[in-house]
Amino acid sequence: MLGGLLALTGACKDEAAEPEASKPEAASPDVGSEPSAVAKVVKEAVAPEPPPPTGHAVAKVGSLFFQTSTGDVGFELPPLDKAPGLTINVVGAKDGRLAVELLSTNPLEHHCTASLKGLEDFRLRMYMASDDLLPVLAKDFSKKYEDGTELHVSRGVPLGEVVGPQDISVLGTTVRVDVGADSIGLYYEPGTARELAGNTSSLPPKDGHSLLYGSNILAEKGLHETGYGLAVYGVEAATSGYSRVKLRNRCVEVVAQVSDERLHAPPPTVPSGVLGVMAAESGHFLASPYGGAFAVGSDDEDVWGGLTGTEVGEAYGVGGLGLVGTGRSTPTTWTVHAGTEVKWADGTTAGLVTKDHEFDAAPRDEGGHSCFDLPLNGRSGAAVVLCFSPSAVSENAGSPGGGTIGLGSTGLIGRGTGGGTGSGYGRGSGAGFGGRGKRVPRVRQAKAKVVGSLDKDIIRRIVRAHINEVRSCYNKGLTKDPTLEGRVAINFVITSAGKVGSSVVEADSMGDPQVAKCIAKAVKRWKFPKPRGGGNVIVTYPFVMSPG
Repeated sequence: MLGGLLALTGACKDEAAEPEASKPEAASPDVGSEPSAVAKVVKEAVAPEPPPPTGHAVAKVGSLFFQTSTGDVGFELPPLDKAPGLTINVVGAKDGRLAVELLSTNPLEHHCTASLKGLEDFRLRMYMASDDLLPVLAKDFSKKYEDGTELHVSRGVPLGEVVGPQDISVLGTTVRVDVGADSIGLYYEPGTARELAGNTSSLPPKDGHSLLYGSNILAEKGLHETGYGLAVYGVEAATSGYSRVKLRNRCVEVVAQVSDERLHAPPPTVPSGVLGVMAAESGHFLASPYGGAFAVGSDDEDVWGGLTGTEVGEAYGVGGLGLVGTGRSTPTTWTVHAGTEVKWADGTTAGLVTKDHEFDAAPRDEGGHSCFDLPLNGRSGAAVVLCFSPSAVSENAGSPGGGTIGLGSTGLIGRGTGGGTGSGYGRGSGAGFGGRGKRVPRVRQAKAKVVGSLDKDIIRRIVRAHINEVRSCYNKGLTKDPTLEGRVAINFVITSAGKVGSSVVEADSMGDPQVAKCIAKAVKRWKFPKPRGGGNVIVTYPFVMSPG
C-alpha cells in the first residue's frame, strides 16, 4: 500500500513537471464534478495526519521535553534508577509535537515505571516528539503453565519491539513473557496497583533453591521484601518436596514453585550477648546517629525493658551512657501549596502544584515571579525552572542550633547521666542497663500504613532513629500546654532515591497545629533506603504523644 502511494505521489510529481499549457484546468469547487480516483488517493496521501490517540504512554530516557510546542527550552529526561522510561499522559498534539502531562505522586502508584524525582509534587504540561515513545504492554498479560505456576503482568510495562518471548523488567524484577502483536502498543489505560499489604509469611533466600515458573527461573530482585525474605501472599502444595508460593510487586504477580526445604527453612540466627538478647526479643537492633540505641518490636510499641537509658537532653543513654543532647539548627525553607498555579520563566502557564512542596534554596525574581531551580533525579546537571506568584510562596523561618554533648559516667551496669542544651532542648538524666530514669514526655509509634516496595520494618527503624525530632516538636507544644496530648498522623512519600518528596499532616487530634506542622517538616528531611525496583512508597505514620 505504501509503495502504491509513493508511486502515485511520484506520478503526481511527473505531472507537475509538465508545461502549464498541457495541464487540465482545475475544476472549481462549486462545479460539482467528481474528482478522479488518482486525485482522491493523492489527496489522502498529503492530508494532515489525524491527532494521535490520547492516553498514557512511556517516554524513553533521553527524551527531550519542551515548554512550548515550537520552542527549544526544556530538559532531557535523565536516567531513572535503571528504568527505561517515564510514564506520561498524552493529551493531544500541536505543531508536530505531542502535548503531554508529567504525572504527579499519586497517579504514579498505578504505573509500572520509575518516577522522576523532583517533579512528584507537580503536574506540568510539556511537549515532546512522538518518536520518543517506547512500545509498552498495551493490555494485561497472563499465562498459566502446565506445572500449575502462573505469571501476571500489568499493562504499561515497557517492551522491546520484538513479537514473541522476551525478558522485560517490571520494577526491577525481570520476567519472561510471550508477547503477541496485539499486545504491543504505544498507549494504554492504567490499571490498579496490586495490593502489597496482607502477606501471610516470608520466604528466606537459600542458595541452590531458585524459584521457577514454567521453565523459567524467577529473578527475585525487585520483588517486595520483608526484612530478610520475600513477602508470600499464599502457599499451596504442589508435588512431593515442592510447593507453590504467590509473590508480587505492584505490577507483577508470580505463582512460583519452591522447594519445601527453602519454604520451611529456619529464620536466620541472631548475634550472641547483649545485642543478641535485644534482637531475639524484638527482631531488630539499631544504633541511632541521633543519640539512641534501641530494639524495634513487632507490635505497635518498641521493646525497651531496662536495656537503654531514658531520655538524656532529648536523647537516650545506652550501655550506661547518656550519649547526646544537642540543639540542631533547622534551615529556612520556602513552601508552595497544593492548588497553586505553576508558571515557566517567561510567565506562561506550566501546570499545578498537586502536593505541598518545600524548596531548600531562596527564590529569585524573574519578571515579577518567584522562581526556583528544581534539580531532576538528584542530578546537578539536569534541572527545570518553576515560577510562582510571589504571594503564593511562604517562607518558613529556621531555628539556630547550639547545644552540647553530654556523656554518661558508668559502664554496662549502673546509671549514666548526660545533658544537652540548645534551642528548645532541656536537660535530663537516665538509667543505663539495670534501671529507668525519671519519666519524660512519651512519643509512641503506632501502626503505619505502607504502600510500595519498601519494607515496613525498615521504615519503622528509620523513623525510630529520628524519634527525638518528633519529641522536640512535641516538647515545644508542652511548653505552652503541659497537658497537651493526642495523635498525629503524617503522610509522606519516599521517592526512588530514598528521599522524602512530600510530607503533610493527614490527621491531628493534638489541638496544636504547630506541633503537627513541625513533625511534618522534620519528616521531610529524613533519608530512607532506595525502594527496591524504583517507584515511590507512600507512608502514613501515626505518632501517639502523652506527657510524662
